[in-house]
Amino acid sequence: MIDRPARRQLAQALRHFVAGVIGRNEFENRIPRGSKDIAVNEIANESWYLYSDHGEDYWLVGKNKLNPKTRKAVLKWILFLYTDLEYEWPREYGFMFFIIFTILIIGLLFESTVTYSFLGLAIYFLCILIMKIWYRLHGDIKHWPFIKESNFLTALTIPILLTGKTLHKKES
Repeated sequence: MIDRPARRQLAQALRHFVAGVIGRNEFENRIPRGSKDIAVNEIANESWYLYSDHGEDYWLVGKNKLNPKTRKAVLKWILFLYTDLEYEWPREYGFMFFIIFTILIIGLLFESTVTYSFLGLAIYFLCILIMKIWYRLHGDIKHWPFIKESNFLTALTIPILLTGKTLHKKES
């Protein structure tokens, strides 16, 4: 289900945050909550990796400015939010639940903290590896959140911002 207002709200918040117009606190306040659009939720979750949540407000300017690779990735997220494409990637929370559950079980089985720490860490990295393989089987990860390169390239050919055009149908 595409939640056009939530997508627009998140895209604008990301644009302002990456441009240094707003800081972390304002960005977090602008993230839409309770949307049924999986893309909005997954991109909002991914945006958490853009900043530090320790200390005072965090701005993506100066020494905190995003490197070109990360900035390019965020621009893909924003572009995706302006499309009518459904989010097709597998959800991560299943993997995270599995990791936490497995580490807790190991903790109950082994009393040695060294064994527990080693096995927990090994299982964590194994799960991350499995998740990466799982993602690669579903689509082209370098174009996330687009599932296919062709979807990304099509979105690039249709300018949206500053043109008055949209990729979506008019809202009722």
